[in-house]
Amino acid sequence: MANDTEMDAADMDVMPESAKVKRISKAQNNDLIVDEVPQGAKRVSSAVDAAMQSAFKEVESEFSVAEVIEQSASISSSEMGKEIGSWIVANVEQFIDNQDTVFRMYLNIRSDMGMPVSSIFQRLYLSVYNAEEGGAAETEEVDKAVGILTDILDDTKAKMEADAEFMAALFKKMSFFYELTGFVVKDGKVEQAITQKMDGKVSINILEFDPISLTATVAQGVGQNEGGVIKEGDEKVIVKSEEIPAGFGIELEIAMSPKNSKPLSMY
Repeated sequence: MANDTEMDAADMDVMPESAKVKRISKAQNNDLIVDEVPQGAKRVSSAVDAAMQSAFKEVESEFSVAEVIEQSASISSSEMGKEIGSWIVANVEQFIDNQDTVFRMYLNIRSDMGMPVSSIFQRLYLSVYNAEEGGAAETEEVDKAVGILTDILDDTKAKMEADAEFMAALFKKMSFFYELTGFVVKDGKVEQAITQKMDGKVSINILEFDPISLTATVAQGVGQNEGGVIKEGDEKVIVKSEEIPAGFGIELEIAMSPKNSKPLSMY
């Protein structure tokens, strides 16, 4: 990412003596923790119903499994990939933490989000799930519908990975949070940001859909007195826990290294 405030090595050599560099030890705080329902726990059907009601308030009925199979042919994996990709880029600030490189996020589509293809896909998948749980369809028919929807998801992931413009834009926006290393402070004011440009890429490890209920836990750090200064310690206290309805599960991983860096000599 181009940055007019970036300082190179030559600039640093002539930095005024009165200027001080304030280092950033931690730019982000990982307060939002998302945990899956413990293994072996019963699926919560209310989460599926909540997702349907939240996403499609104007829809009174679900699709039958036969209708899901028929309607799946109209799903464009390219368009769904663009919708999900745009959502990811727009929400980088919501999930990024420069202390980590792997990020898992959860996307529940609502009808007001402007994601029509992803919305209909979610509705189709939830319809199959409800039909399976309610015993309203034969196993073979359900398996066929799930197989078709899974193929669409796999193709969507492949299309997103093949979109060089999207992947470059995502890396550019994510890597910014790792490039910022500190500020030049003079007379109590920030004069300049110090950055280290990065090369690398982002990988989409997972793109899936699962109607299993998730629990979002918000934890707040506990303050500790260190020499008269109150700092946030490693211990956290849970202040809020909320059930999240069905949706897309996405896992991203960023790999990078300083731009134009040279490998260290072994000897």
